[in-house]
Amino acid sequence: MFSFIIFLLFKFFLLFKFFLLFKFFLLFKFFCFLPLSSKYGRHDIVKKFLTAKARPTARDSFNYTARNLRSDIVAALISGGFDPNFRSSRPEHKARNVLEEVCVLVDGSRIQAHLEEMMIGIANGKAKVLAPNGDRNRLFLAFDNPHPIPVTSVVLDRIMWRDLNDEKNVFIRGVGPRGLRSWPHQSFPHDKQCVGMSYAEFGPGDYGMFRPEDVVGVLVAIAREEKKSPADAEKRQRKLQRQQQEAENKAQVDGWAQQQKRTQASLAHQRKIQQQEQIKNHQIRAMQQNKAI
Repeated sequence: MFSFIIFLLFKFFLLFKFFLLFKFFLLFKFFCFLPLSSKYGRHDIVKKFLTAKARPTARDSFNYTARNLRSDIVAALISGGFDPNFRSSRPEHKARNVLEEVCVLVDGSRIQAHLEEMMIGIANGKAKVLAPNGDRNRLFLAFDNPHPIPVTSVVLDRIMWRDLNDEKNVFIRGVGPRGLRSWPHQSFPHDKQCVGMSYAEFGPGDYGMFRPEDVVGVLVAIAREEKKSPADAEKRQRKLQRQQQEAENKAQVDGWAQQQKRTQASLAHQRKIQQQEQIKNHQIRAMQQNKAI
């Protein structure tokens, strides 16, 4: 009887062990096989996992997939619940999301049509095109690509052309030795119909200077602030002048009051002395009259 109980306990332990292994296999299947199949471009396997309701986890593989221009897998992952705005936590990705990863690390020398298809697919997946990564958005991240010209062209022509003149596309990092910024293709602003921008860069002793009144392309917020600044400065100047005039008037009035007090005190002192002299003279005359009697 005792051996039979031991046998049942052993069988129960084996069943429990197999159950745990099966659960681990399911977790590994959904959490590991899906990212691996995405990373290595197995579209057929990815679709099967997504059909089996695999949850969108291990999103770092999303960046690898997009970087390798597997637009079919990226489209499947987005339709399966992957958010293109998710920022990878892996150190090598530097908190970039999938669109930023493509802009920085995609091989721009590959077929242009594949790159365009990838960019459009990500943008159509409700990617926030103008969201910054640090101090730059996708357009400026594309400048850091090893092949920046084809990647930047796709970014501009396919996903950012509507927002080209947006204020968020203003990015200034450095100034040349002569205080000028250069662009390798001078015809680019004209070809892309960029609005001309100008920004004041004051030197030593230039504080308070403003741009000419006929300047073109100033951002609305900056123009409004600068238009308000001279009026505010003039208002402050008038206020200071008024306060100074009031202080001078008060000082003058106080001076007159003090002078009047000193004059009155002097007159009172003189009257007192005169009264004392009169009393003294009266006493002397009275004494002289008494002696005469």
